[in-house]
Amino acid sequence: MSKLTAQLLANFPYNHYADSRSIQRGQAYYKDDRVWDIEVSETQAICEVNGDTSDYTVTIEINKKTGKLAFDCDCPYAYDGNFCKHMVAAGFALKDFLEETEEDYDEDYEEEDEEEYIETPRKPVPPQQPTHFTRQWKNKLDNVFLQMPRSSTSGANAQRYAAFILLEKGQSYYGPGYTFTPYLVKAKNWSILHELADAGPDTLNDLLEKNHSWIHFCEEMYSQTNPAGCLNLSREAFNLLSFLQQYARYFGGANIISNYFSMLAQLGIPVLQANRSRKSVQGRLTILPEPVELQVTFSRQKGDLLLEASLHHQKLTAGVQKAEMLSHNPPWFISEKTIFSLQNPSHIALLQSFPIAIPESEADFFRENYLRRIAEILPIKSDLIQWRETSADPIPRLYLHDDKDNTLRADLRFAYGEYEVAASKNDENQSVETIPGSWDLVRVQRQPFHEQEAYQLLADPVYRLKRAGSAHPYGTFELRARAHPFDFLLYSIPQLTAAGFEIYGEEKLKLGKINRATPSLRVNITSGIDWFDLKTLVEFGDQQISFHDVRKALKRGERYIKLADGSVGQIPEDWLQKYKHLWNLAHETEDGFRVSDFHIPLIDDLLEESATIQIPPDLPQRRERFRTFEQIAPQPLPGGFSGELRPYQKHGFDWLHFLREYRFGGILADDMGLGKTVQVLTYLLSLKE
Repeated sequence: MSKLTAQLLANFPYNHYADSRSIQRGQAYYKDDRVWDIEVSETQAICEVNGDTSDYTVTIEINKKTGKLAFDCDCPYAYDGNFCKHMVAAGFALKDFLEETEEDYDEDYEEEDEEEYIETPRKPVPPQQPTHFTRQWKNKLDNVFLQMPRSSTSGANAQRYAAFILLEKGQSYYGPGYTFTPYLVKAKNWSILHELADAGPDTLNDLLEKNHSWIHFCEEMYSQTNPAGCLNLSREAFNLLSFLQQYARYFGGANIISNYFSMLAQLGIPVLQANRSRKSVQGRLTILPEPVELQVTFSRQKGDLLLEASLHHQKLTAGVQKAEMLSHNPPWFISEKTIFSLQNPSHIALLQSFPIAIPESEADFFRENYLRRIAEILPIKSDLIQWRETSADPIPRLYLHDDKDNTLRADLRFAYGEYEVAASKNDENQSVETIPGSWDLVRVQRQPFHEQEAYQLLADPVYRLKRAGSAHPYGTFELRARAHPFDFLLYSIPQLTAAGFEIYGEEKLKLGKINRATPSLRVNITSGIDWFDLKTLVEFGDQQISFHDVRKALKRGERYIKLADGSVGQIPEDWLQKYKHLWNLAHETEDGFRVSDFHIPLIDDLLEESATIQIPPDLPQRRERFRTFEQIAPQPLPGGFSGELRPYQKHGFDWLHFLREYRFGGILADDMGLGKTVQVLTYLLSLKE
């Protein structure tokens, strides 16, 4: 069976299993003596490796079937099936360990062989090799000292260097992006840093910015870097950089480090943009620690109007179009050599549009149609524009309109003095308004609390309104499901007016405006032989409509009727009950109704409704006769009649006289053979006499 040898490790093809970065870092671990304990048997070695955040165990053994080396590590990177830097470091350290062990064995064997050859000519017997080798006691003590604070390396004895963060743009698993990685350049490698080592942090940071030759000597910063040797950073700044180094090694990218951009700026840690593969440096970046506000500057250039964007008083013209996002959460951006965050991150999309040049001939159109909209989104800095302030108590206004499906809706707005603003759900404290024909702008100081009061009041069911759906702008209301539009116009509008609302647009509604006049019934009565003709009209103010139309509307269950001018009048609810007998018993004519004498009581309701009804002269007498009627009066039989009438026949004879007296038409009806002819002949004889 094969056993572990230095030669086997020396021939191992690391580049077949690990990427170049892992090999490079593993070699660095090996050189830094991070492999601090090795236990070896004939076919297996167990190595302890000091990682950035923890110690990891690497196992190297001979595969029993193939005789090849197999590596394993308990770090997260290896757990995913990768060949990690700890394996690389352990492999190099184990090779050295085995070489030292083999050399020690060869020396011991040669000494024994030499002594035995001199003393006795016996065949040399090599010593029995133990089953486990343990690394020398000094290596374990070295690890103990490695974990302890090394005060002996402070001051002049420490390795001196300058530390900074390197920003590089490249391609990652998630696509193009930026990486922020802590780097250092050692004074022993960069001669100019060695010469200016005592010049102070500000001078050295300026040196990094102006002299880019350090790009040839820089190397990544590791966790065991001694803070005492840092020439250009305070201890607090170095601690932050060391902390970020842990993130950069395992996560890379800018999203993690972006949480600390403000601290980088406050502590003065240099951030330099470079391309190491091309050995080129773009320069030092400025980090603005506080969120900045995007502004728009207006200026005149050769008569044209020029709109430019600016950040923190730094003009961003062509460079602003190259602004890129460094991180999403929190959102940070880079433009030219500035790293910044915005008070409103969504404004970054606007930067791509600037600068904008507006021809002088179109400046007025821009002012009337775009100036206010820009001022609502972005602050404006310009000598062309003067700002005014206005403050007043809000007056709620409702603008009524109905769409194609005749749904009545109302838009809520607020009047502040001579200016008007739309309802807002964002509790805006101010709005921007323009002054026609002027470049001046007005800041309207709003009162969100009172606006919300009015908004909530409109949703009260008593006003028959509810909030419209999301398809409509905020502040749009519409009728509730069971509310009639005319009920809203007739009853809710006066209530809203009493509550302080101003109402507009009622006269433009397609469904018609409300005629608020109280309806009155106009009647002219003329008499006929045994009837009365009633000419009827209903008046809504100066509008008239046939009483027949009112009757038809009530029969359909409608309480509103459209008038000749397009307005709508409300029919009193009690009319249906009040005039139902008239409509049921009277005969309908072209101009009104015909009422028989015996239906005269039906006219009483009309006379009670209005004292101005025109009546015929004989109507009061005829009404009085019927009012005082108690029974049919008995009539004497004619003298020329010879015979006898039975009692029921006498009642028929009296009834025929009653019809004549009261001018009623009638029918004498009875069974056949009961004397109808006798009654009529007697009646005719009495008339002749």
